[in-house]
Amino acid sequence: MADTDIIYKVTVLSLLKRADLPLKNRQVVDFFLDYNLTDYFHAQAIIGDLLDSGLIREDKTHNATVYHLSEDGENAYESMKEKLTAGISDDIKAYLSDNGGQMKKENSVTSRYRTAPSGGYDVILKATEEDREIISLTVNVPDKAEAEALCYNWKVRYTETYLSLIEMLK
Repeated sequence: MADTDIIYKVTVLSLLKRADLPLKNRQVVDFFLDYNLTDYFHAQAIIGDLLDSGLIREDKTHNATVYHLSEDGENAYESMKEKLTAGISDDIKAYLSDNGGQMKKENSVTSRYRTAPSGGYDVILKATEEDREIISLTVNVPDKAEAEALCYNWKVRYTETYLSLIEMLK
């Protein structure tokens, strides 16, 4: 069991390394489920262990948690990547090839909010294209419900908002 857990941990590190972008919790877990490696709960436990050990870090957005490879995770991956079987390595390659475009699209628009020191909530809205940030906007709103509404609407209306803002500022 312990050897399997190590392989699963290196698998997550490899996914994050090869994807070259933060991955949502669902995207990581889906890999394990799609390739019948383990169940949902065990995949979550592996992610939790990696977080606890500092090999990955998480960012919580309005409606998702995304994971990044930490510097320690990068080093651990380099020292343990030979533990991956050729089959799992091929599965990772296939998964990223089949889903990479959709993953980039899903992860290119982010929104989150936090309690503002001066009161209310700061809502942080971002959109990227081709690994380039095209807009980053922080807005202060008075209550949590409004912060949640902005986060939700940003996901579905960011293009319209971006174009309107550009037009207004011309």
